[in-house]
Formats: sequence, structure tokens, C-alpha cells
Amino acid sequence: MTSKLDDIVKILPKDLSKSGLKEVASLVNEVVEERVSEQVKVLEARVSAFLRTKISQLKESALHELEATNETARAISAYNAIKSVMTAELELSTDNSLAASLEEKNDELQMTIDGLNDKLSTSINENTILSEKLADSSEAVKELGEKSKLPFKSSEAAFVISNESTHEINECRSDADNAFLTEDVIRLSLHE
Repeated sequence: MTSKLDDIVKILPKDLSKSGLKEVASLVNEVVEERVSEQVKVLEARVSAFLRTKISQLKESALHELEATNETARAISAYNAIKSVMTAELELSTDNSLAASLEEKNDELQMTIDGLNDKLSTSINENTILSEKLADSSEAVKELGEKSKLPFKSSEAAFVISNESTHEINECRSDADNAFLTEDVIRLSLHE
């Protein structure tokens, strides 16, 4: 270190005072201390990481050694391995059974929807037929209402054909004790 300081002193100008030399020395010391503290921090981080790695390795090797020599530790290790496998297996079977259950429910719902669609289609067809018949019926009722307003004219006519004379018919008819069969009715029936 003194050789470096001697090299620095040789580089400095000759007319530099002792106070200037002390200021240069203090600045150099500050720079050196900063560099040293930086390097110390880097080394501390490296040492800390190295120690953590070594401690992890020591823990793993101690655990392997414990499992190799201690039966309880082996049982715990086996239990944890079995537990992991069973958990994965249960999750898989649960997912499969849940998927199967959902698929079955989906099929049931689809069948129900198909049945409802068939019923709806049938109902729509029936409603269409009933609407048409209702329209036809309302037209027929309307026509009958209009016909009922017209006076009744019968297209049927009765003709009485007889070989008897008018007088004999009148006598036969009057003997018949029919309240509705009067002489006026008989006369009207004889006239065409």
C-alpha cells in the first residue's frame, strides 16, 4: 500500500502544499472505503447464498440419512408419497364421476326437452286446426243468423189427390174430431 501512495505522491505536482496533500489523501481514502464497502456487501451476499445452499444440501442429506436409518421417518415418507398418489387418484375419479353425472343429467334434460317440444308441436297443430274450425263455425253461424232474419219459405208443397168429391171430403174431415183440422184449413188445402 505504501508503494501505491509513493506512486501517487510522485504524480502530484511539486508545489503542492501539505494541506492539499492531506485533502487528496482523504479523497482517495473515501473512494477506497466506498469500494471496500461495496465489495464487502457483494461478498456478504455471496457468502449468504453459499451458506443457504449448503444448509439446504445438509438438510436434504440429513433427511435422506434419517429415512435410511429410522423406520418412522421411512413410514412418514411412504405415507406422504401414498397420500399424494391417492389425492391425485381421488381428484381424477371425482372429476370422472362428476362428468358422468353431469352427462347423465344432460341426457335426461335433453329427453325432457324433446318430449316438451313434441307436445308443443302437437298443441300448435291442434290450435291451428281449432282456429280454422272456429273461423268456419263463426262464418256458418253468421250465415245462419242472416238466414234466420229472412221469412221462412218452404220449398215443399203437398198435393192431395183424391177421387172423392169435395163434399164427401168435407164430411169425412168434419167427422174426424181433430181440433186443428177445420173447414178453413181443408178449403185452403183444396185450393192450389
